[in-house]
Amino acid sequence: QPSIASDLFISALAEIEADLVSEITNVILEVELGQLESVGGRARLTNAIKGHVNEYLEQDLDMFPGITEVFIINYNVI
Repeated sequence: QPSIASDLFISALAEIEADLVSEITNVILEVELGQLESVGGRARLTNAIKGHVNEYLEQDLDMFPGITEVFIINYNVI
């Protein structure tokens, strides 16, 4: 995407941040600790998050499904 379109997309996501956190939480609640401990498990989780959020954007909000990468930068197991 051109940088202006990217900026607008990021701004639109910021406006619905609480909804996105809720949608991502739905995916994460189905994860078991073993998945986070393996590279393959984390890859499946990030792909699941990407797919779910893009589906939510496209089907529920009629937005461009522009999430291309998901990164797990930190996790805490409670």
